[in-house]
Amino acid sequence: MESEGIELIPGEVLNAETPDARSTYFEVSARVPGAPGTLYYAQTDDGRVAILKGPPSVGGRAPSLEREMRHLALLAPHPNVLRVLGKHKDPRGHTLLFLERLFESPFLVLNREHVRARLQERAEPKAPPKTGAVARARRLAPPVSVALELAYELALALEHLHSKGIVHGDVRPENLMLAIDWREPEIPDSQYFERIARGRWRGVLVDLGGSRTGKELEGLARGLPLVQPPKTTPLYVPPEILPGQKDATG
Repeated sequence: MESEGIELIPGEVLNAETPDARSTYFEVSARVPGAPGTLYYAQTDDGRVAILKGPPSVGGRAPSLEREMRHLALLAPHPNVLRVLGKHKDPRGHTLLFLERLFESPFLVLNREHVRARLQERAEPKAPPKTGAVARARRLAPPVSVALELAYELALALEHLHSKGIVHGDVRPENLMLAIDWREPEIPDSQYFERIARGRWRGVLVDLGGSRTGKELEGLARGLPLVQPPKTTPLYVPPEILPGQKDATG
C-alpha cells in the first residue's frame, strides 16, 4: 500500500532557507494528484508555483530524498539541472524541499492517449480511432529540432553532474522535464505546445535520488558491503554502473 505522506494544511505558510542562505516563504497549496508520499504544490512569495517534496511518511526515512539533497548541494546551479528553491525544517524532524515546478517532456505529452487521439483525428478525420495495442505500437516523436535541443540540454546536464563525479543512473524520458513560465499548477495543452513551438522552455534533468558518486560506483564494483546499488530502469541502465565497468566520470 502506498504511503499517503505527511499531511500539510493548504494555506499554511512555511519559512524556508534558500541555497544562498536567505529566508523566504512558501504557501502550501493542494497535494499533487496521484503522487505517492509527500508531494504538494506550493506558491513562492512572488507568485510562482513550486513543488514541495518530503519523506513518504511521518517518522519515515527517505534515503533517495536525502541523497538527492546531498548531491544537489554539491552542484552549482545549472539551468538544465533540477533547481532547489528552498529547504524547510519541519518540527517533526523532517526536511522538506521546495523545487521548481516542471512539466513533462513533449515526448510524453504527445503520447498521452487524448493527445494522440486528437492528432490522429486531424491527420485522418474520417478514419476510425485506433485503440489498444495498435494505438500504442508507434510512439509519436516531437519535431526533430525540439528533440535535438532536448538531447543537447540533457548532455549539458550530464556534463555538469560528471564534473562533480556524480552519475545520474536513471536517465529516462520521465526524468527529462521542461521548465515553462506558467503560474498555475497545470498548463492547458494548447499553451504547452505554443510555448514549445516558440522555444519558450528549457530541458531540466530531475530525480537525483538514484544517483551515485564515482567513488561509490568503484566501491560497488569491488563489492563493498556498505555501498547500495542504485535502483534503475533496465532499458536505461548506463554502462558506468554495471559491474566491471570503469567509471565514466573519471
